[in-house]
Amino acid sequence: MKKIKILVAFLLSIIVLFSGCAVPIDLRDRSIVQIMGIDYENGKYKVILQEFIPVKQDEGSGSSKSEGEYASAEGETLFDALKNAESRDGNQVFYGQCRLYIVGQEALKKGIGQITEFMNSNYQLSLASSVLAADTKAEEILKAKLFSGTAPNISVSRIEGCGKAPDTTVIDLLKNMYNLNGTGCLPLISLKDKDEAVIEKCVVLKDYKKNFNLNDEQTMGLCFINNKISDAVMTAEHNGHKISVGVVSENTKIQMDTQGEKIILKVSVSAKGNMSENGIISSKSVNLAQVDEIEKDIAKKIENNIKNALDKIVTKEKCDLFYLFQRLKKADRNLYKKLKDSDDWLSKIKFEVSADFSVRHSGIQVN
Repeated sequence: MKKIKILVAFLLSIIVLFSGCAVPIDLRDRSIVQIMGIDYENGKYKVILQEFIPVKQDEGSGSSKSEGEYASAEGETLFDALKNAESRDGNQVFYGQCRLYIVGQEALKKGIGQITEFMNSNYQLSLASSVLAADTKAEEILKAKLFSGTAPNISVSRIEGCGKAPDTTVIDLLKNMYNLNGTGCLPLISLKDKDEAVIEKCVVLKDYKKNFNLNDEQTMGLCFINNKISDAVMTAEHNGHKISVGVVSENTKIQMDTQGEKIILKVSVSAKGNMSENGIISSKSVNLAQVDEIEKDIAKKIENNIKNALDKIVTKEKCDLFYLFQRLKKADRNLYKKLKDSDDWLSKIKFEVSADFSVRHSGIQVN
């Protein structure tokens, strides 16, 4: 009993001693960042913060208001720009609710080393927040009507499932940057007009800088390789007729084999899907033989998309986005030791791509 009393007294003393360590901050004195834009212009970093600012409760009405506004500042470094933005704001800036980071075109060309350092060192940041690359200034994207007021609920994972763009979160970016020596990819956001922004395709980074863009087919191939397709729409063609098919990737296997100094990367995809519309071929119901041809057509398209992605990323750009060095080390340690200091071997890798697709529900009457 005496030991319990001593323990309770000790805990109470700890509470009393350390209760004043954290300085309480009124919510009205905080600026809650919802979206951050990062640009680089005229030799300086520029940050644009879309903030949600709680407003003091209206006297007499019993209601409270909130508003959103932008704070921006420049600095010699990203950290300098952020501190300048915070000092101009007048409130303590809180990043814990930031759901989206947009990196402008020139900032990507400059390099995102400072950006990843900020993300890695700031304990407030949510690791699940999305990171986008802009095809123009981040400020132009951020101040489009799409982002007016409070931040919209942008689900890049949904876009990735459709094969339109890869979903890259803060933790994804940090993991790839540090494990792949500055290699990674970001979904690309662009303005169609002043009122609408679209997220599609992607930017591939190498040595922490923008290196190249992927087109539609290459981006979908990348999503298939990463086994992220959950609701893509692909079109099958048969005798001049087109039928849309919903595609879901069930399993993607990647295996590296060596034969002497010959390196083979095998990618196999298993996918299923539904025929999403009641197409009629030659004014007759689709029969089983035609369904089989549709399955083969979709499988071929999947293979082509993956080959296009691999040819662009690995062969042409010599970019290790798929942990190929680690795969080679596991497959053939001696060959790895011989090639580890060069990336020329990437362009010599042979690809064997296979896809299996089956219609699980045709949506139409089959003979």
